[in-house]
Amino acid sequence: MDTIVSAKLPNPDMEPLLYETITTCMLHGPCGDDNNEAVCMVNGKCSKNYPKAFQDQTHMAENGYPNYARPNDHCTVQKRGHVYDNQYVIPHNPYLAAK
Repeated sequence: MDTIVSAKLPNPDMEPLLYETITTCMLHGPCGDDNNEAVCMVNGKCSKNYPKAFQDQTHMAENGYPNYARPNDHCTVQKRGHVYDNQYVIPHNPYLAAK
């Protein structure tokens, strides 16, 4: 599954086009305490459950949905005054995102 879908920030040196696409289009937020007025906020919580938990491996949840690998590799990007890490990356297909 991890070869088809990723929820990690790509390496900017090895995949500059993919990095640009993901950091421009595939980051969720800011929401929560950083922006209570975000459209995803419902009753004071992000309706999309961001930020997601760090985890080293992808596994299937009991509800049948995958919890994608989001390693705490300390890779970050700063956009619009907010620091994003793998907890905020929207799952994507790297091959299609780099096209």
